[in-house]
Amino acid sequence: MKPMLIILALLGALACPAGALACPTNVQVEVEENFDAGFKKVRTLMARGKWSSAEKELNNLLHEHCDENYVRVKRNEIEDCLKTCAFRKSYKPPSAKSLVSGELLSYKASTGTIKIKYDRGKMDDFESSSGGSADGSYIHPALFSGPYTVEIKGSAYPDADQAGGAAVRVCIGEGCIFSVNFGFKSISSGSHVRWMPARMSQWDGTDWIDVDSKESSPADVLEPYHLKVKVAGNRVSAYFKNKLLLKASKPKGQWGLFGFNGFQFDHVFIQGKIQPSWIQGLEDAVAQEARASFESGWVTAERLPEWLLRAKKETAEEKPAAAGSGAAAGSGAVAGSGEEQRRYPGVVRDDLDFIMDKAVDFYNADDYEDGLEFIRGLSIDAVPEVFKEFLLALFLEAADDGEEALTHCARACELDPTFFRVRRMEATLLFGLDQKKKALVKTRALLDDFPRAEVVYTDLSWQLLLAGRPEEAKTVIDNAVREGITIENLEDLNRQLAKALNGPNWARVYEYESKHYHVFSDIDRETCFQASKLLEDSYTAYTVYLKWIKGLEKKKFRVYLFSGQAGFQAYCEDLQSSAQFWAAGCYIPMLQQLLIWNLPDRAAMMRTVRHEGFHQYLDRVMDDPPIWLNEGLAEYYEIARREGGGWNFGKIHKSHMRELRKPDIRLAPLDEFLYQGAAAFYADPDLHYSQSWAFIHFLRHGPRKYKQCFKKLFEGLQGDLSAREVLDAVFGGIDLGRLEEEFEAYVEALG
Repeated sequence: MKPMLIILALLGALACPAGALACPTNVQVEVEENFDAGFKKVRTLMARGKWSSAEKELNNLLHEHCDENYVRVKRNEIEDCLKTCAFRKSYKPPSAKSLVSGELLSYKASTGTIKIKYDRGKMDDFESSSGGSADGSYIHPALFSGPYTVEIKGSAYPDADQAGGAAVRVCIGEGCIFSVNFGFKSISSGSHVRWMPARMSQWDGTDWIDVDSKESSPADVLEPYHLKVKVAGNRVSAYFKNKLLLKASKPKGQWGLFGFNGFQFDHVFIQGKIQPSWIQGLEDAVAQEARASFESGWVTAERLPEWLLRAKKETAEEKPAAAGSGAAAGSGAVAGSGEEQRRYPGVVRDDLDFIMDKAVDFYNADDYEDGLEFIRGLSIDAVPEVFKEFLLALFLEAADDGEEALTHCARACELDPTFFRVRRMEATLLFGLDQKKKALVKTRALLDDFPRAEVVYTDLSWQLLLAGRPEEAKTVIDNAVREGITIENLEDLNRQLAKALNGPNWARVYEYESKHYHVFSDIDRETCFQASKLLEDSYTAYTVYLKWIKGLEKKKFRVYLFSGQAGFQAYCEDLQSSAQFWAAGCYIPMLQQLLIWNLPDRAAMMRTVRHEGFHQYLDRVMDDPPIWLNEGLAEYYEIARREGGGWNFGKIHKSHMRELRKPDIRLAPLDEFLYQGAAAFYADPDLHYSQSWAFIHFLRHGPRKYKQCFKKLFEGLQGDLSAREVLDAVFGGIDLGRLEEEFEAYVEALG
């Protein structure tokens, strides 16, 4: 489909324009407010898990407000609520015991205390390599949050041929991994005698360092054995047949994961305190699978009132009929007076019709290069200037040369401001070039001049939604539907609006509201509180060192913490966004929502909250930051810490420095790096995230002259200029080759 024929799925503007639609009466407003209040009550009941009551309340509302357009406009939300209630009423959450491959002897979700037994052959919960063979390993997915004990029993103790003896690792992932190798007693092997001492080692980030050892191991090869490792607050202890064998001090509060090499065993016992995220993730995955199965059998026509499925009611006044040709090839008609139906601007002439038909042939064949050559060859004496400017804009837009297309489009609008299609194209191009404010002004003016053009309402609503103004987008659609203006293809728009306004449909919703943040979750309220506390702390740093956001208390940041990855992905899957949904979380500008899923490592989860929270903050400060600035600052502030009553900025990001220290690393040239878009950035994320962090560090802590560049850049991006214009203004007069040399020298010195 050609760019001119695509209904804008990338746009934003404002509510009902003055004079475009008749204002509703006070009685109408009161009736609609009653419905809205009732619908809000339905959602409140759903948030509390009262599915039958919510369903009954919604059906009563539909009966009381039968056949009304202000109800029809909420059809997607209504269907989603009925679908959710029906599913939740029929769905029986599985027990934790049924979700794990081991025998769950006890588990308390509120505290995370667990006791579980595994038999060999029932180890599906574990992540294993080589199937647990001699050169393989097992790692349990549960992250511990307090003291724990692991025990392994078997009828035949392994020797060195089985993965180097029996080795158990604890505190995996916490930066202080402990490995316990229980060794074995001396055994004869032909003319040789072999033995292995018992040894406990600790990983220091570079090497394994022995912290305790016994030259003689109590383990007899091929004899029954019982191994035990206890992880306490500040100690790791290893036992053989319940007798203390090895011990060492460990950092307080570090627990990590547990794993062992693939030696022969019969049973594994685990007991202690885990992060509940493991079980919660399993519960969420099952629920999402069940929901998908339920929805596959859902038949809308059988579940919704018949009147809600019919076309929207007409107003008493006869509605103008849709007619006319399309943008280029004869499609994409809009309703209106006929002025917006013209094929081309200016006067209508037979010879121009012939030229237009020839241009359409090039366009429909996707032959933009030959089409442009044909158009550029047209003499101004032969065709009006406005006609030629319009065709140039049309073909340049199709050829993805938005900036050049905009130049010709603006000239065509200037020559014939009554031509609907070129004015709509201008607004579309502006928004596509991230000049959102200008685009909204243009679309607003277009709706003022063409108040019955249905497609402009869609354009305007998408623009508002993608500009982070969902309430206004909803008002545009509501007002149009109230007046009987039929708007086609609203399914996707309404679905995204419902997400923006209401968030996920969770079985149970917990929330915590702080001064600047409103955090929601299906995990628990404590998680909401901890996330808001961290975000408020970070926000303080942003306001002190970057910019304070006026009026934020009235429109708080919205944050959603998902109990599992499956629910997070299901919510994100149809969002029209460049966000990287494979990540631990993301910020969606269209919804103005920060989305994080429940990582097993709660500390890692909170680091993600801090990182994505910066994106959410910056989205309120500026419309179109360069991606390297956005990601670089997020990485920069993610590792900032309060120390000694103040903030410590400029800390070294170790993982990025490792990337930048690779011998074959080649930084992207700055003339490309500064202007690159999302697609190029995410094509090599390891390099570009690292370079972004380093370049921010350079601008903030490097030579004084470049600190001014950052200040000018940050201030300039808050104005009306595009990101490219601001970058040109800041770096245009600088020798980028010299800057690149100084930057690389700075990175080299950072190590």
